[in-house]
Amino acid sequence: MIIMTATRKLVQQLQEFPTPAVADAASYLGYSPGYANSSLRCMTPGLPVMVGEAVTIKVCSTNPAGSGNMDMFWDMLAMMSRSDVPKVCVIEAVEHDNRAGAVCGDGMAKIFLTVGCIGLLSSGAIRDVAGITAQGFKLFGSGSAAFHDPYEWSGLGEPVTIGGMKVRTGDLIHADSDGCIVVPAVSFDRIVPATRLLIDFEKKVHLIHRREDLGFDDKKEHATRMVAALERDISDCGDRDY
Repeated sequence: MIIMTATRKLVQQLQEFPTPAVADAASYLGYSPGYANSSLRCMTPGLPVMVGEAVTIKVCSTNPAGSGNMDMFWDMLAMMSRSDVPKVCVIEAVEHDNRAGAVCGDGMAKIFLTVGCIGLLSSGAIRDVAGITAQGFKLFGSGSAAFHDPYEWSGLGEPVTIGGMKVRTGDLIHADSDGCIVVPAVSFDRIVPATRLLIDFEKKVHLIHRREDLGFDDKKEHATRMVAALERDISDCGDRDY
């Protein structure tokens, strides 16, 4: 099994598709995508699909006695700037005293954009949502919070868990208003054509479902044949498309 890395072209092509379609296509290819549960909210639903390579880190933003040391934050920015593949900052919030402070605001979002980071995925809260949205920076988090204590950064590049989803630095994130997934790296060479086939199949099968001249058994027969054809087509879509 060859594990591939994401390219800028692959990211651009995957931006054409809604997240559920990419997830379904990966499943048809035989690879279950990692996906976040409903505790993770899309906080910028008016913005386009977010597709980018994860850079992971942890932060505590709720400890009044926190160090406020930002060295690891700047190390993360340097890591992001070394590649032309769009990045997604993935922050696991480390709570103190069971409180929730903001892990990102509009100032931080501005800095992220300068190093090619297009969005944020976090188990923590976010503030300045309107200002961040106006910048075109995409946000997925647990909700909003108006304040944070001094940041304590840790675990740069280590695996994190966001909304029940395991994320590693280098993972390819695909997210929209329906949720967030990690695109399986083993599917990179076929995920684009497979998703196009899946979307074409859905359009055709939905037309069948809406036809009033067909009975239930006829619709079932049509759908069964179309699913079988889709499975064959996806299994044969081995030509690389990025």
